[in-house]
Amino acid sequence: MVIDPLWDGLESVPWAELHHAYGSAEDVPEQLLQLQSSTDDEAATALHELFGSIWHQGTVYSATAYAVPFLARLAGAGIQTCGVLDLLAAIAASTDERGVAEPGAARHAVAQQWPLLRPFMDDADEQTRRTALHIMIRTQRSELLLPLLLERWEFETEPWVRTDILTAAQKLDDLLARDLAIAALGPAEAPQTRLRAATTCIAAGTPWEGEVYAAGTAWLADDLGHHIIGQLDDHITDLVDALVHHCDIATAADLITLALTNSGPSAELIRRCGMSEAERLSAEFRSAAKIFVPVLATVATKGVVEEYVRRSAVNLLCAFGPESAPGLADKLATLAGLPESPELADAAVACLVQWRDPRATFLLAQELPTRPEALSQMAEACASFELSAPLLDAIRNRLSQLAEPSSSSSSDGPFSGISRHNELIGLFRILRTWAAHAHIASPEVINLLNSGSLSRIQAVAALTALAAMGIEPQWTVDMLTQFATQKTGFSTLDAATALHELTGHTEPLLTAIENGIQKSPIARMAAEASLSLAPSERLVTALTNKVAPPPSPDAPAHELIERVQIARLWVHHGGEPAAVLPVLTRVLHRPPRTDLWTVIDAANLAARIGPAAEELLPALASLLDSPRLRPAAVRALLNIAPAQYNTEIARAELIDMIVADLPKTDSLYQQQPIELFEELGPSALTPDVVNTLRQLAVQDRRMVRARSAPESIQNDESFRRSILAIIADQTPPKS
Repeated sequence: MVIDPLWDGLESVPWAELHHAYGSAEDVPEQLLQLQSSTDDEAATALHELFGSIWHQGTVYSATAYAVPFLARLAGAGIQTCGVLDLLAAIAASTDERGVAEPGAARHAVAQQWPLLRPFMDDADEQTRRTALHIMIRTQRSELLLPLLLERWEFETEPWVRTDILTAAQKLDDLLARDLAIAALGPAEAPQTRLRAATTCIAAGTPWEGEVYAAGTAWLADDLGHHIIGQLDDHITDLVDALVHHCDIATAADLITLALTNSGPSAELIRRCGMSEAERLSAEFRSAAKIFVPVLATVATKGVVEEYVRRSAVNLLCAFGPESAPGLADKLATLAGLPESPELADAAVACLVQWRDPRATFLLAQELPTRPEALSQMAEACASFELSAPLLDAIRNRLSQLAEPSSSSSSDGPFSGISRHNELIGLFRILRTWAAHAHIASPEVINLLNSGSLSRIQAVAALTALAAMGIEPQWTVDMLTQFATQKTGFSTLDAATALHELTGHTEPLLTAIENGIQKSPIARMAAEASLSLAPSERLVTALTNKVAPPPSPDAPAHELIERVQIARLWVHHGGEPAAVLPVLTRVLHRPPRTDLWTVIDAANLAARIGPAAEELLPALASLLDSPRLRPAAVRALLNIAPAQYNTEIARAELIDMIVADLPKTDSLYQQQPIELFEELGPSALTPDVVNTLRQLAVQDRRMVRARSAPESIQNDESFRRSILAIIADQTPPKS
């Protein structure tokens, strides 16, 4: 029996009925007890396990709140204090809850332990004080917080703790924070504290000049070191945002330009911070392109700047487009010829390919083996370029190199593993696009095929290139037939599709689809391939057994993916729609871990089925709560129940919901609303909607968010042009 007062009540908690990230929480008591272990290794292991279970990547669970009192007691007793306080701070910061009966229960549990945690605000260790402060900020009411902040401010001498106090005060009381900040602007304070003080003053309406400007730029001049600059990111971002909102974008860009062109003791780290902010601001505002182009062009071509920042500058300039500044393409063409910086040169050539600059083919040909990104872009865009004799020669030479036994050595440039695979696929795609014009490369392709070094997928790509060239047509057909009728997988489907395009033979493709549709990794591809064929009774017959049984309540996600793709194929080829309604019902209710694209496919199939899918209406209506699923849900509702949803008023309400989501569009799903608007046509859009769409297309703030700034910029521009085309206004009105 546990008798230590630290563990009072531990055995009365129903741990087996509670859960954490990996299931039952019955192992939590043992992990808590091990924190008190006499060996550091055991205690560290227990803390690591708790960081992965009761708090997991920002998520808390039903067991979390019950563990908090014991963690607080351990910290109060001086047992694993730093690590336990870090865990409590992470729990207090969490906003993602799973299986929690009362929202905010874990944070409330931490707040209840404040009497035990309050003494750590005065601890001799700086990091302990900071962690205690973070816990307090996230769990205590402002009327308790403010006096404690003022008390701590009076005695605190450590820069980061003072900076944290200013940050907290700004969120609680603008006037108090401004008064504290004004006193902290001077050079007696550390640069990080002055940076936060300047941000607080700007947010309070103080002009960006004099002491405020000096404090806000002090971090650019001092030799702060990696350990300090690495913690400044959020504070720099806050200052940039304050300048954007309380001054203008140009003022914020001036600060970023100072960082990008910094040459002080910490220049490398500061330039990285500047590039990060330039990317962020450019992904947020369309006008940033014109502001940043000059400095980015300088950074990209300046040899003393580290290559990471230069490559980032090239990628951002590429997203802005060649029209963003005169002579920009010439500067990138110069970069493309730098032998000492192959990755930078590769980025420059890749950009010229995207811009369809005619110099790109020659520049790619010069150093083809060290241009993976440029090759990938050319494989996508080569139809826009005339046949290039230098590039064709370079491709032939490269194929000859790859056919040699030694070509797999690690010394062969940046291509290895998956990169080598992509290189070969890219080379074959270019030859396929140039077709008969590239026939002189056929000996090198055949030699590679005969070498036995190609994978099935690569061999199929090589054969499709030969077929496009018109070389050895019967041998090519025989080889494709062999690949299309052996095994299953991506290569089989690719070979069967190529064979169908080449000869019109459907038998191998039908067989590949029948097999592929039942394998989740290629189920969607198989379904897409089937949609290119005329309705086939054979496919309906073959899939009857797969369609008939309804999915089990606990069907795993991969099975539901397969079933939805089978359902798409079934309906397209003439199967009775009623047979697939059970699986659509199951998917539309969005069971755990269901892929959103599978839900979208299910909703789109319901739309195709039309009124016969009436029983799906409740599930489809529930999808209106999700911005990513809303366009597919609206399409289905309009097609299934036009009398209810396709009236002028009801349709307008649904369209308004989608339009309201456009300012925060996820790039992965940006085509969904565009395709819906195109299907509905301009007549379905009210004048108010048209005006809103036009405003979104011409406003400064971007609509689309992607994984990187260049992607956000390029996808936003594509989205903007699509919207203008929908409202039949290719030229934005002058503002």
